[in-house]
Amino acid sequence: MRCHGYTEADTNRLANELSSALFGWLSRDIERLRRPPEPDANDLALLGRADELLQATAQRVRAVVLPHRKSNPMQLGMLFDRLVSTGQVPLSSPKDLHDILFRLRERKLLSGVTIAGGRIYVEEEHLSWRLQESLAAKQAIAEFATNFINDGNVVFVDGGSTALHVCKNICRNLQFHAWESLTIVTNSPPVAAEFALLANELGLDDYDTRLQVFSVGGRMRMNAATVVALDGAESTIPALAEHLGGFDIALCGTNGIHWPGGCTTTSAAQAQGKRLALENSRRRVIMADASKYDVKQEMIFAGFDMGLEIITAPGGNRGIVEDLSSKIEGTGSTITLTP
Repeated sequence: MRCHGYTEADTNRLANELSSALFGWLSRDIERLRRPPEPDANDLALLGRADELLQATAQRVRAVVLPHRKSNPMQLGMLFDRLVSTGQVPLSSPKDLHDILFRLRERKLLSGVTIAGGRIYVEEEHLSWRLQESLAAKQAIAEFATNFINDGNVVFVDGGSTALHVCKNICRNLQFHAWESLTIVTNSPPVAAEFALLANELGLDDYDTRLQVFSVGGRMRMNAATVVALDGAESTIPALAEHLGGFDIALCGTNGIHWPGGCTTTSAAQAQGKRLALENSRRRVIMADASKYDVKQEMIFAGFDMGLEIITAPGGNRGIVEDLSSKIEGTGSTITLTP
């Protein structure tokens, strides 16, 4: 700005111009703050990378905490030591761990995990992150269990991540005409949805004998995406079993399995459904990856005296699996490792 003279009028004019320029400058800055610029491609890539790192961190934390439930919680100090010793999560101090856990909880990446009083444990496994855990093992178990199904069978397919893999295998086999007739009973809306998509793809009529699907009625548990009986009401599983002449095979998952109790879960309503499905089946199959061994939860839904066929993929916890296998000899139940 120029000052054209040294009179009072010249000075006042310069002061007014300066005030106007500063006001305009600040106004533009405020407007930019109100409307930040759109992120460019590099910004979006960085955000995507940050999301991937948070999800990977959450998966590693869940993997360490998975065996620890309310009855045997894990100290946060122990979690810090485990993560540092493996080098999977870069941490320099316990405060870093607290900050990361806070961020993971804010992003809902630790749903079902409780952190309180310096301890951490799994309250309940959510289907959303169970689908990410032990993926190869669950696929191997599902492939093995699908081979148990024969043409014309009535099959109960439980809810859960491994059961969803079984469902996808059944759908693929139906596409290749592995069976001429199959009846499915399920308490899992995701499983029922997969079969509904298959029915549309194959153009099945309402009463086409190639595939009939019966759904258990009641209330859907949001965490597990399975349907359980209404509070105070009878489960519809026995009625469906009676209508269909019983189930030829029940394929059930479990949250925990231990000696001498058996197979366990956290929900009484879900335990009731699993137990009724097994009791009304002529063949009782439990699908349990190795991470479920030596995990004890509140509700027992199946004891080893029920003649269970427990299917497990080899991998971690092999010593625990072999130890349990030797303990249940003579109970009527067996443990089979997939090839």
